[in-house]
Amino acid sequence: MSQRYSPYGAAAPHGQAGGFAKATGTGTVKAWMENRGMGFIAPNDGSQDLFVHRSYLADGGALVVGSPVTFTADYDVQKGKAIAVNVFGAVPQPMQRLSHTSRYRGSESTDIVAMRST
Repeated sequence: MSQRYSPYGAAAPHGQAGGFAKATGTGTVKAWMENRGMGFIAPNDGSQDLFVHRSYLADGGALVVGSPVTFTADYDVQKGKAIAVNVFGAVPQPMQRLSHTSRYRGSESTDIVAMRST
């Protein structure tokens, strides 16, 4: 009898998710979209690029394109794509400018505002 995996994320066999064996690897950050908190990692072994979300970063809040990282490759059954979890090599989340609208000029200004970390 063949095993079937639920599209709703039911438990898969130990060490696998949807038939995808988990493996630790290294790679390079291919893309990072800070405003969306997500990006892609190109594994050094030449396998397919892995999606990474900010919540999967183990040691920081953001990735830098071109930086080396280590990760555990996994598979998101619900979305049907390879992902990287437990990612090391991140940096602290960058500071974001607080902008405001000037009452005097009526335009947005970011030159006299505080900086905060999210």
